[in-house]
Amino acid sequence: MVDITNVVNSTISAGETVLGQRNTNAVLYLTTATPVAVLSESWKVYKNAADVGTDFGTTSTVYKDALVMFGQNPNMINGNGYLIVAPLIKTTVEETTTVEDLDDALIRLHADVYFGGWLTDKEANASEFTTAAQYSETINTIALIGASSLAASGIIDTLSALNLNHTKLLYYGNAGTNNDNLRAFVAGYAGRMFCVNFAAADSLITANLKTIRGLAADNTVTETVYQQLKTLGADAYVDYSGVAKVFSNANGNGLYFDDVYGRMWFDNAITVEEFNALGSVTTKVPQTERGMDYLKRAARRVCQQAVYNGFLGAGKWNGDFSFGNPEDFDRNISDFGFYIYSDPVANQTQTQRQTRKAPVIYIAGKQQGAVHSMDIITTFEA
Repeated sequence: MVDITNVVNSTISAGETVLGQRNTNAVLYLTTATPVAVLSESWKVYKNAADVGTDFGTTSTVYKDALVMFGQNPNMINGNGYLIVAPLIKTTVEETTTVEDLDDALIRLHADVYFGGWLTDKEANASEFTTAAQYSETINTIALIGASSLAASGIIDTLSALNLNHTKLLYYGNAGTNNDNLRAFVAGYAGRMFCVNFAAADSLITANLKTIRGLAADNTVTETVYQQLKTLGADAYVDYSGVAKVFSNANGNGLYFDDVYGRMWFDNAITVEEFNALGSVTTKVPQTERGMDYLKRAARRVCQQAVYNGFLGAGKWNGDFSFGNPEDFDRNISDFGFYIYSDPVANQTQTQRQTRKAPVIYIAGKQQGAVHSMDIITTFEA
């Protein structure tokens, strides 16, 4: 008998390993609380408040805040997220205990675990919060920083002047005993906002007019404070004619929380998608226009998902900047909400080709935005 492989020789090729998407809804909580249980790592993931209470005690600030976070509906669990609790390192020298600075903790933990946002129960000053917030800008994570004062040179005033995109300032004037109310607002805001399932249709949300469950409106927000919050770009929990709702404001760069949150997701998503596009082929991506079309298809998948989840949408590009063919640019933004273009491979120098780096891919995306207020004009005639 003659072996069939003389005619047909079949080989099954195993696929390449790919990266999973980063979890934008992973929220880090830096706590001054000391665990009552032994933790095997310097941080731990939680998907319910009860487990936080087991590890840190039910009288701890982190447990109280976890109750508020997981008490929101929806919360980060709905967005496939989770809470990461990391105790701040304490050092005792000659009976004097010092607590790790927030930026040092972020640097230490960023090397070990990804988190889309962070908050803390440490009562830090404006200087410490500023250093931590500035570091957050460099690692594509959102700092949620709360304060009970709008005074000059205070936490909110100082950070507002810096126009940091990845810092969301939160005001709650009636801070409560041990700042319990203030922390509850920050924790509730985190739980409510880091909840988006980016794979679901029209799932992106705005913070404006959302309800923080388990928290009363801040009775210190007068009309004067309301206007101050607009100027400072801080969000608050306001009583609108007897109904408690989040009042959302843009930072000095005109960006709201959902702008930064959506852009952070998009940046993470397209980075991983393009890495997987390069790393999942068992042969190679050719340095030709066919290869560039393959890489642009990967970018298009993320853009289409961004339209599907409500981050991008068809509209008119109002800026002067454009690239590629101007007519194609305007038409794609108008029809689809995004435009993708790459420099021609033929324009690469030989030196550039020898580095095996693809020509630059450009993407323009039109955000859907959100309506926060409106005017109504009604005309009657008898």
